[in-house]
Amino acid sequence: MSWYHHFGVAVSEHDSQILCSAAIQLFNNGKTDVDDLAAGLIEMFPAPDLLKINAPSSQSIH
Repeated sequence: MSWYHHFGVAVSEHDSQILCSAAIQLFNNGKTDVDDLAAGLIEMFPAPDLLKINAPSSQSIH
């Protein structure tokens, strides 16, 4: 929810699926604190439009 609040956008199923997949990847990479996860998601997706441009997998960003 922090990502949505940061950008002031409405929650959507499509965006949530991408963000959840990315959050799991960040968690598996050692970011276990909620603030670290939120910061990591904002870093990975610094604009809401990037969720529409990139493939559903956060791997495509790296």
